[in-house]
Amino acid sequence: ARAVTALEQIGGEVAATGLETALGDGYPSVRMKVVQALGNVHDERVPLWLGQTLFGDSSVDVRLNAVQAMAQQGGDTARLFLEAAAEDSSSVVSEAALGLLGPRD
Repeated sequence: ARAVTALEQIGGEVAATGLETALGDGYPSVRMKVVQALGNVHDERVPLWLGQTLFGDSSVDVRLNAVQAMAQQGGDTARLFLEAAAEDSSSVVSEAALGLLGPRD
């Protein structure tokens, strides 16, 4: 967890790559911290990594954090992933995604 915090503070491409590697950690608590950190990192690859987490992580808490981090990223790619997350098997994740998308036209 300290390494994740250090990488987040460093920022940049190297930090983003290190954080992406940590998405495979065996502990959900570490993956949650990584996802939160990625939400604060500005790198064009981050929305894709968060999207993979949204659809590949078994932990509802990690997926929920990924939804929140995705919203921080903003942009068209993030919106597409949030729209897809609105169909998550967990109502907590899907409702969070819908709430972050805002009202539908």
